[in-house]
Amino acid sequence: MNYVCDRIHGAIAAIYPDIEQSATALNMHLSEQDLWFELSCCVLSSQVPYSLACAAAVEVRKARALAPDLELDVKACEGLLLSALSRPLSIAGKTRHYRFPKSKARQLSLAKSSILQNYDSLSAALASLDDAELARQWLVQKVPGLGPKQASMFLRNCRGEYDLAIIDRHVLGYMHIAGLEEIGSRPPIGYAGYLRSESVLRGHASAMGYRLGLFDYAVWITMRVLDPGMTSRDQVI
Repeated sequence: MNYVCDRIHGAIAAIYPDIEQSATALNMHLSEQDLWFELSCCVLSSQVPYSLACAAAVEVRKARALAPDLELDVKACEGLLLSALSRPLSIAGKTRHYRFPKSKARQLSLAKSSILQNYDSLSAALASLDDAELARQWLVQKVPGLGPKQASMFLRNCRGEYDLAIIDRHVLGYMHIAGLEEIGSRPPIGYAGYLRSESVLRGHASAMGYRLGLFDYAVWITMRVLDPGMTSRDQVI
């Protein structure tokens, strides 16, 4: 094993027990409002910093556009969402604007309509889908703009699903360094591609004695704080 992997795995081993303990202690009984907030965060987080997505999701929650008891047609809901997503946001003392107000307003409006066509609420929909993989597939199908990575994040945040992976650029960078992905390979393409990468990472985590969803979180933390120069393939021995 090369020096870089040694350092990464040492860091992962050091923080994994704390991550496991924190995950065990989490309360996963979220309210309907909180579920929609988490879902909107995940939809809004595509191609923008997560802090900006969360700030935008706060405005969506204030507008109550996604509240099941607020009966709006798709167009009216979209208009309310567009207004919320167009507001200036204050983040770390700076004024920011969300990048994709129109497209995300449309996606969230369609998501609400799609989900409430068959269920009284998002919590009822999730309660009917016990299997994590089936729940993820359903979310990707029903929520426009939600890919397998974001759907996995939503289920982890809301149900404590730690048998699904969140494969972002940090985790993918680790997979390159660990030799799990070819050098220069692109992020997983499509659902099938995501499942292939997830299967590789699951086997790797299991071989090391880790649970997939806790392992990838430890990888994410480690890769974020690691010196970028050390993670370059040119530095791997």
